[in-house]
Amino acid sequence: MGVDWMSPEQIQHSEVAFVAFTQVILGIYVWECLLTLDFEYKIITRRLPFKWPLIFYFLNRYCILGAMVGFAIAANVTSPIDCQALYTYIQVMGSLGTPLAAVNLGIRTIAVWQNHRYLVGALVILHLGHTASCLGAVTQVLARWSESFGCIITHNQAQLITGCYAYTVAIDFIVMCLMAYKLGSTTPKRSKIIRILFEGGLVYFVVACLSNTVAVIFSALNLNPTMSVIALVPDTVLSSIAACRAVRRLSTYVTTQSCVIDAETIGRIRRDPRIVSDIVFNVATTRSMRTVPDLSPHPQ
Repeated sequence: MGVDWMSPEQIQHSEVAFVAFTQVILGIYVWECLLTLDFEYKIITRRLPFKWPLIFYFLNRYCILGAMVGFAIAANVTSPIDCQALYTYIQVMGSLGTPLAAVNLGIRTIAVWQNHRYLVGALVILHLGHTASCLGAVTQVLARWSESFGCIITHNQAQLITGCYAYTVAIDFIVMCLMAYKLGSTTPKRSKIIRILFEGGLVYFVVACLSNTVAVIFSALNLNPTMSVIALVPDTVLSSIAACRAVRRLSTYVTTQSCVIDAETIGRIRRDPRIVSDIVFNVATTRSMRTVPDLSPHPQ
């Protein structure tokens, strides 16, 4: 005999599992934030210069943290509160975190493609559509107060959630392929910075793809309102961690290492100046530190 996932007993069991799972993910994410606070400290103290693409890094990082704090409140509150308002806040923060993680990869791809105007336009449209699809599910999540379990989810639009995370897999795949093609076709030798760009993007893509696939499966099954969203928390958090680590690794590397261009590369640049991209930098050494190469896209 099959399990009736819509029965009150199964919904209650799902709520208990969801709360416990969320607490574990919250602990992992808070620990990750604490371990990497030195990056923010270096930005504040100007040991690392602030570049405008880091805006998306910080938005991604702290939108997810805000959503996880909201989950912690929902899981531990003991007196009646406005659960609908709380879950709307959680959904907004989480729904922004997912596309922001993808934007961090998209910016690197734009830089590698030397701000190609058609590519920039296409990626902007894709990312705006991605953000809209994720935010579209916000108003469809309904929650209420339960004397036994606190705030519980009573309804969601599983089709919208499935669409959002399927869109995420598609856009990550497109952006990763564009980056891999450009790096492979225009670079005569694989320098370390090229490997960092590619490996960082690849790790993010693999993590995001696997976690998004699990989220899509659970939302498509639509067993009950809680089970439809139970995989969204680890999916969003893992994608954010992978994206932020890729940004930090690249920013730290270009601050501490100069990019060496060998004679063969210089000769090729002279023959075809178009191969020069934002990943080739002039690094000037000062007494205290080297100048950071600018990976951010510049308007033409």
